[in-house]
Amino acid sequence: MSLACRKNGRIGEIAALGYSRKEILDGDLGGVPIEVKSAQFEIKNGTGRHGEGRQYVGRFKLLKYQHEVLLQKGGDYIFCLINRGRVIEKVRLSAQVVEDRFSVSSKEVTRIAYPLVIPSPFYR
Repeated sequence: MSLACRKNGRIGEIAALGYSRKEILDGDLGGVPIEVKSAQFEIKNGTGRHGEGRQYVGRFKLLKYQHEVLLQKGGDYIFCLINRGRVIEKVRLSAQVVEDRFSVSSKEVTRIAYPLVIPSPFYR
C-alpha cells in the first residue's frame, strides 16, 4: 500500500469517526461497527508520451475478511471521497447493501470505482 493511500485512509477515518486506529474494523458509531473506506477523486498517471498520462477515478478497496465481520455484526461502511487531502463527499451504507450491490463476499479483494458508490456532481 502506498504512502498516499495510507494518508488518505487516515484522512477518511478522522473525518468519519474523529480518530484513526489500526484494527480489523475502524470503530463504531452509536454502537454500530464501522469500516471507513477512502478513494481519491481522480488519479493521474503521468507516464504518457509527453507526460500528460491518463486520468481515472479512484477506487474503494474492500477486503473480504473485514466485510464478513461487518456482515456478522450488522455493521456499516463510510465511504469517503478525497481530493487534495480533503474529504469532499461521504456516504454511509450498510454492509448488507454493499454485499447486495457488489458481491464483496465472492472475492478476497473487491475494488469499486467511486462513482458507483458516491453519485457525485464532480465526476465528469
